[in-house]
Amino acid sequence: MGNYAEQLVKNCPIVQGVPPQNMQVFTSLVGTGVSLRQTDHASVIIQTGAWDPDTAAAVIVYEDTSVVPTVAQRLMFTRYWTNSANPASSELVETACVGTFDLDTANATYVIEIDGDDLTAWQNYDCIRVMIGVAVGLKVNAYVSAMYVLGKTRHGGATMMDATID
Repeated sequence: MGNYAEQLVKNCPIVQGVPPQNMQVFTSLVGTGVSLRQTDHASVIIQTGAWDPDTAAAVIVYEDTSVVPTVAQRLMFTRYWTNSANPASSELVETACVGTFDLDTANATYVIEIDGDDLTAWQNYDCIRVMIGVAVGLKVNAYVSAMYVLGKTRHGGATMMDATID
């Protein structure tokens, strides 16, 4: 049977979306694109570090026809999970949204769940990327990173290919 952590690593590719960075340097952080062509699900996990009080950065997920930005359009999602009300807790609370939400808490975790069926596949949109940004000209002294955890392959038993390649 094996160890669950080992099974996760073997069965669910983990891709760095946005390496840990200070938003004081960048007004927007555009994540690595990943393909969902071979998988049925992706979890976008965002972790904040030090964060100036009373500041926020918006999270947007784009769907695209390629892992390299080409004809991206916003992916509408209606919920995410977070422990921002109590960052010391491991419990994530489901929160409603309309295609975007703000990061606004130090040391918090935010998770967006995306099913392959959420993408506009009939128009060849099968890739996603996360973008974290603040208003133009505004610099936020805040640290943030994002990871993608991809689900099982669509074709049972198939070996997962590199999700950063189309």
